Amino acid sequence: MIKMRVKKGSILDASVRRKKFKKLKQQALSKKIMKRLAKSTEDLVYKRVKSGYGVKGNTKGKLKKLSPRYKKYRKGKPLGEFGTPNKSNLTLTGQMLQAFGNKVTKNTFNLFIKKTSRKTITGGSDKHNNAKIAEFVSKLRPFLSLSKPEARVIISEYRQHIKDVARKIFN
Repeated sequence: MIKMRVKKGSILDASVRRKKFKKLKQQALSKKIMKRLAKSTEDLVYKRVKSGYGVKGNTKGKLKKLSPRYKKYRKGKPLGEFGTPNKSNLTLTGQMLQAFGNKVTKNTFNLFIKKTSRKTITGGSDKHNNAKIAEFVSKLRPFLSLSKPEARVIISEYRQHIKDVARKIFN
């Protein structure tokens, strides 16, 4: 017969394990990590759109081409960073993509375009805000979602965070 006694305070002690798992849960589902994941998601979407890609369903694809008339309109205009008259990457002025915002709770985050005011190309005040422009643009060129591979990147980052926290707590 083998007789084993669990020392109070060792990892085999159920109360110690419960405390450590509670700590792991608190740190894994924190506003701090959700803010980090929201920022990573924002960066993914921003880079994808600047490269001329959107998402339809859960698949990444080229943004709809610009009409010849609109290309002509864009020529000679001061376009946003990486903007060219012929490239569809949602950068007529660059203001909309600079208006990313997020709402974070301890276990979720939502990414959106803020309802901030805009300037027209000539420098005047635009009657539409960035959120309205995003809503309009998204009908033909959906961009404010993640493709499956992009979602896997965010999930992987979250898993890595959980592993790092678990390593610190249980070692």
